[in-house]
Amino acid sequence: MERARPFSVGFALDEAEVFRQARQGEPTHMANLALLHHEEGHHDVERVWLEKAAAVGGVVAMARLGRLLISEGDEEQGRALVAAALVDGAAAAGQDFLDVGIDLACFGDSEGARAWWYRAAKRGENNAMRLLYTLARFEEDQHLGREAAARENAALPSPA
Repeated sequence: MERARPFSVGFALDEAEVFRQARQGEPTHMANLALLHHEEGHHDVERVWLEKAAAVGGVVAMARLGRLLISEGDEEQGRALVAAALVDGAAAAGQDFLDVGIDLACFGDSEGARAWWYRAAKRGENNAMRLLYTLARFEEDQHLGREAAARENAALPSPA
């Protein structure tokens, strides 16, 4: 099964440093190591690292693992993890909020992304405002596209 690619923005990962920090139990690096395994197609290993990071309170990992569980059909546990990430997110860094929002947007959850980006914006993350603006423009373009398609369909002669 093909899964959407979660991603982070604005930095390249130093794989050796990510691995070293992940092995020491640093949740952000564990989540980043999971991302590296995802990109290489090692989804079982990705899941192990997400579970480890989520177990020690990694907000990004909790949200990613929750979305993964939802995509696999375990909505109850997946939503519980995403909700826990929202609650525990009070202690997270603004970049974590951006990353969770990006992950949610990649999975098609624009409302969830918006909520996380608002949290980041309240913490002074300028990139959050850019993402919120981009999301609003994207949604406006989608709306205008649907209206144009509806007008075109209405103008077509009906088949006899």
